[in-house]
Order: sequence, then C-alpha cells, then structure tokens
Amino acid sequence: MINLWIASIAKFADIRVDNIECNINETYNTLSNNFKVINNTHGLQLLLKNICDKYELLPEIPHTNIDLFIKWYDNNKDKKLIFYYSYISGQPLPLVNHDNILINLSILYPNKYILVPYISNELNVFLHNNNINNIIDCRNTFNCIETRLCENLCKLNKIVELCDYSIHFDIGATMYFCNKNIYNSKNKILYISTNEFFYNSLKSNFNNVNDKYTLILSNNENETIDKIKKQIS
Repeated sequence: MINLWIASIAKFADIRVDNIECNINETYNTLSNNFKVINNTHGLQLLLKNICDKYELLPEIPHTNIDLFIKWYDNNKDKKLIFYYSYISGQPLPLVNHDNILINLSILYPNKYILVPYISNELNVFLHNNNINNIIDCRNTFNCIETRLCENLCKLNKIVELCDYSIHFDIGATMYFCNKNIYNSKNKILYISTNEFFYNSLKSNFNNVNDKYTLILSNNENETIDKIKKQIS
C-alpha cells in the first residue's frame, strides 16, 4: 500500500509539504519521482498517469444520492442556508472550537438554517437546553456518514452547491469547493484562515478562485464572528 496523503508524499521525497500543498503539478512531479524510487528499490513497474497538463478546476464531483436533503430543501426554500464546515484541522484555526462560533451564528441568524457535517455532543446538549433548532446535523439528518470511500464528502459538496453561503477553513475535507459545480452555483464561499498561504496556493493553481471565494483573515473567535457578519446578509 502506498500512502498518498500529501504530508507522506513530501516526507518520502524529503521536502517541505509547503512546496507541494495545493499545487497539483508539483504534487504530481514529486509523486512521480517517488514512484521511480519505489520501482528501483523493489523492482516494480508502477505507472502514474499525468492528468495535470491543463488543470483548471476539479471535474464534477461523482454523483451521489442526497434525496433526504432534497426533500428537506424543498420544504425549506423560504430560508437561506449557511453551510459551516465544522471539521478539526492540524492547521492553525482562529478559534478554540467550532461550537462557540456556531452558537453565535445561530443567535445572529435565527431565520437562517446553519448546516454542519455533524454536531458535537456538547453542542447538541446546549442546543437542546436552549431550544435552538436552526443548526442542522447533516450526518444524522441526511445520512452523510463517514466511510472509507469518503462518500460523505461528496454528499456534503452537493449540499453546499445549494446553500447560499458556505464557511471553509484550512482543512482538506473542505477544499472540495474547487470544482465546476460549486463555481457555477449561487453559493458565496467564505474562506477563513490565520494566514494567506493556502488561499494563495489555491489562487495560483486553480483558475478563478479569487473570483468566487472571499478570504477572511482572523486571529480569534470574536474577530472571526465579526468578519462573518460583514459577509452574510
């Protein structure tokens, strides 16, 4: 088994992961060299097909069933939808935890639904005790369950296409937004980070990123909330 996690690709090549992060061409070149080393060491003939020559946006995300969401969506078209990627990352995030920001957003936007991949146990208790019902758990409500095939990410991406806003962080699972369907959707994407590195890498290597996505730089939760407020009406 060959580990294709980008940090492992960089470690095998003895380079900094920053050199290839969000750069499909450099990732391909590095992985190709890694394959050559593996082939020479183990007498194999592994081949890596180059699909990166004219790379623009990712192709359409594979079809996946979101009928449960569509049924709910059709019954709630009177409200705007905010998708918030509440995943945890190894990258620095301008927050202590997502729950605090989600609670604030639910209060700021009582007439909007806030969709998240999942709701933590602690947040679930808080929402129940305070009768807050505008935060929607996609895992339990729409069967977006994590699997080894990552179909949940495909489902979430399809859901994001139909949202009015989506909030992303420096987390690989949220970067499915680099695809044609999202680019052509009504969704306004807010990309939140403590620095410009990943955003600039995306902007340099994917066409039209700066036309569709709004970068929000923040250092803490309060600043994050204040800057989100300026973008969501």
